[in-house]
Amino acid sequence: MFSKMPPMTQLKSMAGSTWLWLTFALAVASMALVAYRLDRLSYVTYLQRMKSDTTMAMMDLREDFEAEIFDKLLMVRELAAIIGQNPDMTQSQFAIAASQIRGRDDLVINIAAAEDLKVSLVYPRAGNANVLGFDYRDSPEQLPLVEQVMRTGVSAIAAPVNLVQGGRGIIVREAVYRPSNSTVSRAPVPWGVVSIVIDYEGFIDRVGLNDIEDGYDILIREASQAGQHRVFFGSPALTQNDPVRLDFNFPFGNWQLLTTTDGGWPAASPTQTRERLIMAAVAALLMGLLSYVLWLSEARKLAQRRLSNGIDALDDGFVMFDADDRLVACNAKYREIYDFSADLVKPGTRFEDIVSHGMKREFIDGTNGAQAITPAERAAARRDSEAIDIEQHLLNGRVIKVSDRRMRDGSYVGLRVDISELTRARTAAEAASKAKTDFMGVLSHELRTPLTVILGVARLVSNARLLETSKALKAALEDPETTQGDIAARVDDMYRQLTEIIARMERSGSHLLHLINDMLDFAKIEAGHLSVDCSACDVSSILEPVAEQARVLAGQKGLEVQIDDVSPTLAVLADPVRARQILLNLVSNAVKFTDSGSVALSVAPSQDQVVFTVTDTGVGIPEDVIGGVFDPFYQVDSTATRRSGGTGLGLAISRELAMAQSGSLSAESQVGKGSSFTLTLRRSTLRAVA
Repeated sequence: MFSKMPPMTQLKSMAGSTWLWLTFALAVASMALVAYRLDRLSYVTYLQRMKSDTTMAMMDLREDFEAEIFDKLLMVRELAAIIGQNPDMTQSQFAIAASQIRGRDDLVINIAAAEDLKVSLVYPRAGNANVLGFDYRDSPEQLPLVEQVMRTGVSAIAAPVNLVQGGRGIIVREAVYRPSNSTVSRAPVPWGVVSIVIDYEGFIDRVGLNDIEDGYDILIREASQAGQHRVFFGSPALTQNDPVRLDFNFPFGNWQLLTTTDGGWPAASPTQTRERLIMAAVAALLMGLLSYVLWLSEARKLAQRRLSNGIDALDDGFVMFDADDRLVACNAKYREIYDFSADLVKPGTRFEDIVSHGMKREFIDGTNGAQAITPAERAAARRDSEAIDIEQHLLNGRVIKVSDRRMRDGSYVGLRVDISELTRARTAAEAASKAKTDFMGVLSHELRTPLTVILGVARLVSNARLLETSKALKAALEDPETTQGDIAARVDDMYRQLTEIIARMERSGSHLLHLINDMLDFAKIEAGHLSVDCSACDVSSILEPVAEQARVLAGQKGLEVQIDDVSPTLAVLADPVRARQILLNLVSNAVKFTDSGSVALSVAPSQDQVVFTVTDTGVGIPEDVIGGVFDPFYQVDSTATRRSGGTGLGLAISRELAMAQSGSLSAESQVGKGSSFTLTLRRSTLRAVA
């Protein structure tokens, strides 16, 4: 069908294709990204292995370090206990106890005890006599740690410390408490502090830091939340190299062991060069294969693309059949409209088979009005027509405008335009227009009735002299034989009649105000200006006015009212005025459309919400229309609405008010059995008022 181009010409043509270069560039970028990810993954894996090995090595060091520290803590605590039992011991007694402790560990340089923070005992005395009488309060450097030991009763370590006799040491301190002599309190009394000085260099050598340091950089420190870290061993600069960290299990402070390999972590794995060469070779092979595949694909699709691009660019469905009603070409939109698979709709498929497949899947209507029609009859009718312009209603609800034109060779082309949205918009507009017309009819009736009553009452009041009770009163006043009792009776009659007239006018005015409020609320909702003021309020304050109104309305029709009692502590997060408005509307509707039986208002609290349910035994709402009762201008039966009163906006307003309070409003109903409307509001907790 297409002439074959020479390979070199094809290659040059493809080399100039933007799509080819973009695909090639994307493939190169993807391979480079994959190679980079693999390289990083290899290094990260190597680094994780190094850190894991370092952690295992440091765990042994940490155990040795902790064992030595705890051993020194036991020494100082033992000596503190001895002094606590004998707080008045002499220098010689102290020397005996201290020599026993010192004899257990040759790293102990000296031991001192300070009663009331003033050194009074020291061992060995030789070379340390000048320490006697030393007051820690005179040493700003040592006093904070000593006071911390006395205040908390927890041991503390200061290291490394430069010693007077030369070298560096580790000072382990423990608070000493003596028994109380008071008869009031038996709590121990602080005596002072005891200190053991340990050879720092010998300690470092014993725990193995000197041996292990050849392969690692190590930092041991006491960390502080304030950032004032005290270094025990190593360089603080180590923290900049992402070290492995192990925490010591000491009863005092926050001691940490931080480690890297000697000189920091390696910048590359030993096998990095070999792995990169392998990835480069694999990438080169894949690029060669990709270039060959792209060349083959471009050569095969070049001719098809020119035709398919043209028809696929159409926003509407395009189809072409030959003179034998076999498919020549169609675009993706055509398949999407009829939900046909690419395997079915392919060149050579008969029109009759396509229609038959659509009917079997109950996608294409198999009737012509009320008469059934077969795929063969549909195909024959198509062949007999020169032009077809119809609206096709699919069984999935879509509406398609079909326009087919026969060509000179007997084949024909067709367009399929999806006019579903246009049809739905037209139907919705017609329904909205009818709803508004019905609404205006109801509204005009609802407004005219109370206005007629108000105007009639106003005319009666303005001509009060023409009332029968007024005439009777006037006649009684003019009759000299009328007694005061008769006059009072005539006045009462006139007042009673005027009260009834005014009450009628007041009811009509209230009804008119309710209608106007509904229209104003709906106008705010339409404009997006409806606001609610949500706060924690008790449910009983919302229910009480609703219950009172429900009893009044139900009593007028002889209906039974059932209202749940609620706990005074039950509360919701809502606007009490708007919540009450919703429930009043639901109760009013329930009474309005219930001629006999009962109306119930139940309250069911759950963990995070409170559910209000208004149930009646009225006429009910058909299942096919219950979904529209919350739509504006929607009326299930305008005659029933006109008979019972109202504009039909109440439920639409109520749902918007419920949603504005983060709640919901739903309905269930059975014709002849009644309806149930459910309002949910967020549950809240009332704060006690002091």
